[in-house]
Amino acid sequence: MSERGSSVTELTLLAPLLIVMMLFVALAGRLMSTENALVGTTRDAARAATLRERADDARAAAEMIVAEGTGSTCRDRQTEVEVPVTADGRVVPGSVVRVHVRCRVNLADMALLRIPGSKVIDSRSSEVVDRFRGVQ
Repeated sequence: MSERGSSVTELTLLAPLLIVMMLFVALAGRLMSTENALVGTTRDAARAATLRERADDARAAAEMIVAEGTGSTCRDRQTEVEVPVTADGRVVPGSVVRVHVRCRVNLADMALLRIPGSKVIDSRSSEVVDRFRGVQ
């Protein structure tokens, strides 16, 4: 009995499995990259909100950064910005600004895999407003 061609046969049988495994690794990498980008965007949004004096400006700044940072990969984005305010509408010094972003990543557009459905990615971040802001 000859073993000629057995390695070619083995490779032919294993190649599709290896390709599918590589595509799943690419999918996992894409999801992790999107999640890391969302975490960074949420952190940046919370920080930007703490730099504003008025609560309305703080919310607008946070929502603008989230909109720019999530781009086209996130669908059905929901953004919640919690800003403690004084009676005259200013951000309370020493308080905590919280930003919560949730979005849906479509899995079906991943080339060749055609995985149905989507995955919801969620990120929360909080930043402390400088207590001595505006003090001279």
